[in-house]
Amino acid sequence: MSNIASRYKKLEQDREGYLARARDNAKLTIPSLIPDEGSTGSTEFTDPYQSVGARGVMGLAAKATQTLLPPNEPFFRMDIEEFTLSELSQNPEARAEVEQVLTMMERTASRSIEASGVRAAFYEAVSHLIVAGNVLIFLDDDIKLRVFNLNNYVVSRDPSGNIIEIITREVVARASLPDAVQSLVASPEDTTIPEGAKSPAVKSDTVDLYTHVKRNGKVFDVIQAVNDVTIEGSAGNYAADKVPWIPLRWTRVDGEPYGRSHVEAIAGDLKTLEALSKAIVEFAAVAAKVIPLVNPNGVTDEGDLAQAENMEFVSGVEADVSFLKIDKYADLQVAKQLADDLTKRLEQAFLMHSSIQRAGERVTAEEIRFMAADLEATIGAVYVQLSQEFQLPLVLMTIDRLVKQKRLPKLPKELLNPTVTTGIDALSRQSDLHKLDRMVAGLRDLYGPEALAAETNVSDYVKRRAAALGIDPTGLIKSAEQKAEEQQQRMQQQLMMQTAPNMVNQAGNIAAKGIEND
Repeated sequence: MSNIASRYKKLEQDREGYLARARDNAKLTIPSLIPDEGSTGSTEFTDPYQSVGARGVMGLAAKATQTLLPPNEPFFRMDIEEFTLSELSQNPEARAEVEQVLTMMERTASRSIEASGVRAAFYEAVSHLIVAGNVLIFLDDDIKLRVFNLNNYVVSRDPSGNIIEIITREVVARASLPDAVQSLVASPEDTTIPEGAKSPAVKSDTVDLYTHVKRNGKVFDVIQAVNDVTIEGSAGNYAADKVPWIPLRWTRVDGEPYGRSHVEAIAGDLKTLEALSKAIVEFAAVAAKVIPLVNPNGVTDEGDLAQAENMEFVSGVEADVSFLKIDKYADLQVAKQLADDLTKRLEQAFLMHSSIQRAGERVTAEEIRFMAADLEATIGAVYVQLSQEFQLPLVLMTIDRLVKQKRLPKLPKELLNPTVTTGIDALSRQSDLHKLDRMVAGLRDLYGPEALAAETNVSDYVKRRAAALGIDPTGLIKSAEQKAEEQQQRMQQQLMMQTAPNMVNQAGNIAAKGIEND
């Protein structure tokens, strides 16, 4: 066995506990997301008795994807470091040129990420993070993402959480490998009968492809192996900030190589709801079953009843026939009430808006917005984690690939300072917008619109509101020069309107005097 395969086997032991919890979580939400070992496309999974877990995972994954990768909007901004900016300020032409290049890089990188279909793969990756807490993504040269679930990779980290090594395992068809690699492994036909055996050994037409990524100082070395044979010529290396294999975590735990999931934190409620849902469903199935009882000592014949058609007369006594009843309705209401409470708590944990509106006829839109913002804030730490481990590396590697493809100019590293503008930053801007609107509405309600207009600076309010909404106000909001020019034009128009009647009267008087002189 090669060193890579044996190393993978060893690291599997550290992953076993995390993988077992991930499979348990998947059984309560989406069982096919983290299947058991040996599962295939034809495997039939046991469906949960409740759908709250599945709906919650899909809804939360969609919300996180839309927040971190907003459609038709860049999720990052290229900034210049303060020291470099101060030097460029002495040369306005150079600064304007650099800012123009950075803006062009933002647009090009954003369009490339959008066109590559990253969002669909990231949605799958976030689903794994919510259920398993861990996922590995690979960014290829075409800026496309591949997703490895926890069952197909192992990772090792130092106590600070920095990556030491990553090993992936892929089951691939032997025929899909290059000829030079196929020659390293025996084909299914290359079988011999071992000594003492009655039939040849069974060989599969698939092989295990291992990829080993290991830190070596400031770079990461990469090498591959097929089954137990290392592939010659597969070695290479990447700079630490350009490694295309990115292991993501939902919640970081200090000193542990893997993260913890969102579902793991609420597994108690999910398990209880699953048990209650199963009991309620089974009770409903029994209650829906109709079993008539006939008095064996009565005069009514059960055969006549079974064969009777609709509206057909049968001889008998009504008291001889009854139906089996289950006197557990009151007990069922206790289980139903608890299940409803658990459902609401889980919907809140998954940030589902259906859990926001309380029971009542008068629920204001302001109350709903406040509760929605409060729920969103609970996931802010996850946004911080993903912005550092996913968004920034995605931007840097995308720019690096576009530079290699000569679609972007190569700039010094001190100028490449991307800043994420979504996730926790977006939540902060939403909070600022909420507070800003509440302040203005409060002033208007307390002192009236006249006092509000007299005390507030409308221009500054518009700029702050645009910033809170993430909108560039350039060209949208009038500048001070434009306002002064428009004010001057209005004054000139008013002056002309005031002087025009006098000029007409003066012209009439002059004309009248001329006629009298004639």
